[in-house]
Amino acid sequence: MLFVISFVVSNTFILLSYTLRKCNLIASHNSRKMFHITFGLSQIIFWPLYPDDLTSRFLGTFNCLIYSFIFFVMGEGYCNGSLYEVLKVVLCRQNDHKEFLYGPLNYCVTISVIALIFWRTYPPTIIGISLLLCGDGMAEVIGKTIGKVKLKTPWGRIKTLEGSLAVFIFGGIGALIMCYIVFHKFFLFYTTFLALVGMVVEFYSIPEYDNVLIPLSSLCYQKYKNYILLIYQPKIFQKHCFVDVYCKAYFDISCLLDSKTQSFIFSNCKYSCQTMCCRFSN
Repeated sequence: MLFVISFVVSNTFILLSYTLRKCNLIASHNSRKMFHITFGLSQIIFWPLYPDDLTSRFLGTFNCLIYSFIFFVMGEGYCNGSLYEVLKVVLCRQNDHKEFLYGPLNYCVTISVIALIFWRTYPPTIIGISLLLCGDGMAEVIGKTIGKVKLKTPWGRIKTLEGSLAVFIFGGIGALIMCYIVFHKFFLFYTTFLALVGMVVEFYSIPEYDNVLIPLSSLCYQKYKNYILLIYQPKIFQKHCFVDVYCKAYFDISCLLDSKTQSFIFSNCKYSCQTMCCRFSN
């Protein structure tokens, strides 16, 4: 029942965006970003209400799964009709159906894959998707509304400082709110740091693929933060902090190896940690 409510809510916002755009009450970029923000939020806002089972992952991403197929079919030119006309008005900058294969399709596929694999129990999932929805969603709106300081990306595109800051501010606020809704915790420092990372990634991302790279940046940092700390660990850190990071990295690497090699690693882990700590303390 929840996925039905979510489906109705998300499509209501699509029709609202279409109506406002056809009446020239909002600009083209505003209708796209209205979809960008509301479509995803209309799903993840209901995630805490789902039970913890595999079926819930599919139902929780039902909208994005369906629209991934729709955008692919429309982008390839296999489908016309009322829905096609509505989505073209809402999402296409130049009324070209090929546009469905980039931003909109990447958006739906990315959210679907991340949610199906990690679901709501993994904080970087919520943070990464929230940065995509709220941060990237507001970047163009703010940039084209009040943006004055022009910045050129490595790909030759012009963005604004105000738009980039919007990724950090609105993405961070959105992530904090969603983390509290889902986990009843804010994860303030962690969310703030990942919002900063998301801002940088959004600016340097390949055109049309920021919808993929922004949420993945949160997941990649969480996965490899132990190795990052291992490389840049300052000497002033206490020994036990280094031992925790070093052993965790050792464990992650060993999971990729055979059982004989694992036994060797685990038997030498304590000695290795002690040796490395002594090396850092000197």
